[in-house]
Amino acid sequence: MDEDDAKGVADLRAKGMTVVDTLDKSAFVKALAPVNAEFEKQFGKAEIEKIRAVK
Repeated sequence: MDEDDAKGVADLRAKGMTVVDTLDKSAFVKALAPVNAEFEKQFGKAEIEKIRAVK
């Protein structure tokens, strides 16, 4: 699966897509805070925590 993912990313890059390899996770979490709050209202905090726990 990892090999297929790598080939897919390489193909997207070859077609001109910008692929982000590194991520500032804290900035990402902060930017999504309003959306996450809305999801918690809509689906319940327990359900969102289950999703977050999946690794």
